Amino acid sequence: MKPGIYENLDFDKYLAEPGLSKSAVTKLIISQAHYDAYISGEIEVTDEMKFGSAIDRCIFDGDKTPAEKLYPKDTKKDKSYRDAMVGMLASLKRCNTAQQLLSNGSPQVSIFWESEVGVMMKSRPDYIKKDWLIAADFKTAANASWWKWRWSARDTGADTQAAIAVDGLFELTGDVYDFVFIVQEKKPPYAVAVYAAPPAMLESGRAKYRMAIPLYKEYWEDGICRGYPDEVIENLDW
Repeated sequence: MKPGIYENLDFDKYLAEPGLSKSAVTKLIISQAHYDAYISGEIEVTDEMKFGSAIDRCIFDGDKTPAEKLYPKDTKKDKSYRDAMVGMLASLKRCNTAQQLLSNGSPQVSIFWESEVGVMMKSRPDYIKKDWLIAADFKTAANASWWKWRWSARDTGADTQAAIAVDGLFELTGDVYDFVFIVQEKKPPYAVAVYAAPPAMLESGRAKYRMAIPLYKEYWEDGICRGYPDEVIENLDW
């Protein structure tokens, strides 16, 4: 894939294209062995991940029936997922800020750009609003309050996701974009919070993807796949 901003690119096509994404970075900075397991399909897809994907399809792909498709049984588990999706979508519609951010723009935009050392970087924000120079991503959370979300964002690589996207958009367009997270709770009252990625968050994400770039090059160019160091690790901060 050539560097560029692609609308309407199929998600499976995006995944198949080589490039260093947020998900790849989060695995590589643990170890190359974790990245190898990730690209080999050895990482389990959890029920929560499936639920998040279903919500995304409702919001951004116009698919209004994933709840019935994914959770058709009259069991307690399926009913709870269906009820959660209905409640979340209704609550999201009542959030004026989120609705403004998710209108008059382009959903599921794929961004490909080259780093300084020639490694292809890629990102896929849920929504780009060009007239406001904002890239937005929708996230589900158990608790959408800032003091909880900021720790979750670090653990899941949301800082890296934001950094790769805004740096790519600047590289390709010359425009400085903001990155915004629309975070929604999965249980009543299905509250929604909207957070702009602060500068410190973007710098954290940049540090991570820059750390991952040489590991990515080693893996693909030199066939190196290290796990944790095979030695006793001493002098740890505690």
